[in-house]
Amino acid sequence: MAKRKLPRLSRRWKIIRNLALTLVCLYALWAWAGYPLPTAEMEFRRLERQSLMPPSQIQGVFRLDQERVVAGVLEDRVIFSEGHSLDEWPRSEEGTTLVPIGHWMQTELAVIAVDVPPETRSAQLDMSLDCWYCPYDNGWSASGKRGGVLGEDLDSWTLWTKEFHIEGEPLKEGGVLFRVPVDDRASMEGTLLRQLARRYTYEQSAALRGLNCRMEAVFYGEDGRELGRAELATPEDGEHAVS
Repeated sequence: MAKRKLPRLSRRWKIIRNLALTLVCLYALWAWAGYPLPTAEMEFRRLERQSLMPPSQIQGVFRLDQERVVAGVLEDRVIFSEGHSLDEWPRSEEGTTLVPIGHWMQTELAVIAVDVPPETRSAQLDMSLDCWYCPYDNGWSASGKRGGVLGEDLDSWTLWTKEFHIEGEPLKEGGVLFRVPVDDRASMEGTLLRQLARRYTYEQSAALRGLNCRMEAVFYGEDGRELGRAELATPEDGEHAVS
């Protein structure tokens, strides 16, 4: 018995079939990527709704290591996107808040300033880091206090310091962005820099955290006049390398 052949499609139906297959493939890729929306702002708003948050006032949209980051402010906190999730940071009751972002970063860390003086045209961030570190055969240990938690064998601990002076990028949404370069993510410096973007770094005692940090941003108007300052620092609760 001869097999029945399927009717040959006309050119028009071949085009329709190919378009349908293309749409199915595109939908599958979109679903695989987590249904991202076409703009960073739209994706940010969706994450807010999923987290049962009210709409924030967006103060920055930028790229960090090829990731789209959006930062906004609510009454008591700063929220920002990290891939397909949101993170938050306490918002200062008065004045500007500095928020470090990028514990996943490869080549740079971001510090975004929100609630900056409205006439800001330029800004400068000065940041100093220090820690005590102890090398081992298969690695190293770092602490904000010499000797770490146990405080033993103090002679084996060496002081490490680093300073950054970074020009700010005013963002059209109102915030100011500072980009901190990371030369080698796998180095001790790269590991320590990633800790700057973790909230517990600014809550733990010197012996428990990996380093000490103090950053200060200064904001200037169009005529170069200083408009305001903002600071973020680890608490000074023990032996500190920077006075």
